[in-house]
This record gives sequence, C-alpha cells and structure tokens, in this order.
Amino acid sequence: MGLYRYLTRGGLFTGGRVKIPRQFIVREIPTGDIPKDARVPLDYLSAKLQSLGFVRADMPVRVPALQSKLHRVLLVPFAHLEERSIFVMGIDDRFAPRAELMLYILTPLESGRRVETTTLGALKALKPQGSDVEIVTDADSIEEIWSRHRRRLMSYERKERLAIEPEAWKIPVAQAYDAWVEAAVRAQRVRIADGSTYQIRGRY
Repeated sequence: MGLYRYLTRGGLFTGGRVKIPRQFIVREIPTGDIPKDARVPLDYLSAKLQSLGFVRADMPVRVPALQSKLHRVLLVPFAHLEERSIFVMGIDDRFAPRAELMLYILTPLESGRRVETTTLGALKALKPQGSDVEIVTDADSIEEIWSRHRRRLMSYERKERLAIEPEAWKIPVAQAYDAWVEAAVRAQRVRIADGSTYQIRGRY
C-alpha cells in the first residue's frame, strides 16, 4: 500500500486559503469517531508504527478552530520512548472526495530546539527558529520517513533529547505549532483574521 495513495488535493493539508488557530487547542474524541475512509490507513499506519517501536500516546483529538461544514481536522498521537519522539497523524475529514492525511514527527531537544519531519508541503517556505526541519513529500513508506528523521537525529548527542511523556504530547507539539505560526507571521504568509485565528494569504 503506497503511503500517498491516501493524499489528495484541495484540503487543508495541501493548500488553499483557510483560517488557522493562533493557539494549538484540541479536544478528545472517541476512537469510533474516526471517519470511515480514514480507518484503513489509520489501522495500517498504527500497525507499522507499532512495529517501529511506537505506542499510542493518547485518544484521538479534534481541532475545534478548524471545524466547519467542509472540514474537520483530527489528530492521532503516538510516542517512541526510546528515541524520545512524537508522531502525529493528522486527518482532514473533508466533505469531498475523501479524508486527507498529514504525517508529522517531532523530537524535542534542549534549549527549545526541535528536529521535525513532516509531509505538510505547504510549510516549505517557512523556517521556524530553533527547528531542524525536513519536508518529505516523496517517501513511499512510513519506514522511510522515520529512517530519514532518525538519520538527522544522529547529528545531535542523545543527551540533548528531552524525555517525553506520551500523555503530555500536546505540550511539545503546541510549542512547535507556536514556532511555525511565528515563522509564518515573520514571512508575511498570514494575516490576523480575528482575535483567535490567522488567515493564510494564499498558497505557499
């Protein structure tokens, strides 16, 4: 099963003018609330991640600020305790034609630094401070994405990696989210939409 068989155009993860929340705020949902067409890739990726040493970090969550008649963004978090890394699978449960996926790996380091790997191609134009980022849009498997992330980790001392608590995954992810938003503001890629959201100016 090719990883990008499930990635489609036109959603929140592949571009377009949308509002994004200024802060990373999520709410838990039951596992059974995962959209039907996303369950197959979720089950597939969950099994793959388990074979790579990941464990489910928490219940799936939704992002209320990204919910509308056309979109509902869900996040499913995993953690790799030995490598001190967090993996988040994003699901854009769109009105049509099918759910779209986004994959993101984060390893927090000392002094607020991070090693990040993501399939979110729209972030290519941004450079968050303190982040060693790789945008991966050409991988054929989750194993390849994870391997590329681990290779970059070899540039750092293991003692630089911060210990992670699976149930506290939201904290480092929220910190990384804030850095991406700040980078987008500096690059003038977003403008204030209202008191709680930004508006993306256009495709990156």
